Amino acid sequence: MVLEEVSFKLIYAKLSEALNTRNVWKIREALRLDRRARSECFKVIRKFLSYVEYLYGRGLRIENVTYSDWVESVAIVEKYGLLPADAVHVAVALRLKVNAIATFDENFKAVREVKVIP
Repeated sequence: MVLEEVSFKLIYAKLSEALNTRNVWKIREALRLDRRARSECFKVIRKFLSYVEYLYGRGLRIENVTYSDWVESVAIVEKYGLLPADAVHVAVALRLKVNAIATFDENFKAVREVKVIP
């Protein structure tokens, strides 16, 4: 999920700048219809992929999200009011017995089970 979220943010940032808009619907339309804009986005995505592959080759672990993680995330949403995607990150961290999450998202600070590292 982290890889997907970073990819989305990179695409959004690139097209937001190119189109001079923050409107997600216009950005989605340009991604779908504008081959040149899509090509520019994927230069950024390929660079990110290359970086992830570099880290993966040096020991980065990439964890799958399980059905149990999703079930746990529902309880986390209810308990802390996180968005579902954020709650999944917490659920995976708890399953892996990770006690810290690196994020600038202030909403994670409400979760007592993990420490937030900016």
